[in-house]
Amino acid sequence: MSDLEKEVLESVDILVGGRIRFYRIINGISQGELARAIGLTFQQVQKYEKGVNRIAPSRLVRVAKILKVQAHDFFPTEDDLRSFEEHGEMYFSQYARAGMDLAACFMTIEDTAVRTNFKRLVIEMAASFDHMRKVDP
Repeated sequence: MSDLEKEVLESVDILVGGRIRFYRIINGISQGELARAIGLTFQQVQKYEKGVNRIAPSRLVRVAKILKVQAHDFFPTEDDLRSFEEHGEMYFSQYARAGMDLAACFMTIEDTAVRTNFKRLVIEMAASFDHMRKVDP
């Protein structure tokens, strides 16, 4: 396996772990609670979340059930991998907590129309910012 292939695998491990953490926090579950539910120590969950240890597919499916998501929700897209490679882990960790807090708040909005409009607002704001960044030197 080439060094590049190893780097991609490590990136995937880190991104999968970050998504486990994201969904765990959104669901209000501690590392210890998740660990007990899957029969591990909280230290092992910590290692999964940091991407230090790889999580087996069967265990990932169990984690997905507990966190009320599909197992494929943990896997990064090609765009995620590119962004991660370009900006590194610090880029994601800098915004991770704010994003999780925003997502947790979003999940409490029961009105579908409000959620849809809020999502559109955020997408438009992000697109506007991206456009300004390209225009403004």
